[in-house]
Amino acid sequence: MRSKKGTYRIATNGGWIEKEGSFCHCFPFVIHRESQQRLWTISHMATGYQVIKGLSRFKDAKKAVDKLKPFTVFLMPDLDTWNKALIRLHENKPKEYTELISIINQKG
Repeated sequence: MRSKKGTYRIATNGGWIEKEGSFCHCFPFVIHRESQQRLWTISHMATGYQVIKGLSRFKDAKKAVDKLKPFTVFLMPDLDTWNKALIRLHENKPKEYTELISIINQKG
């Protein structure tokens, strides 16, 4: 996984938008930062939800993505189903939910 410079697309509530900067697609995530910014963001490809913001090193973002990939909640196609899956995870597998939240809060 290496970052590329160019145009990348991010989903938003209003549809897809294009941004210029550095990015790396790591399904189901995209690691990105806009031109002239120093901090990296990990966003969910399908929804645009910013999972982790403010990572200073690309290397840290890659490590965080590797930790987040096993969580099937990120395979949801939109924000509504993601929220429902997250609630089910919290109710049915509280230990896994706590682990997921700790990864996000620790920024990887």
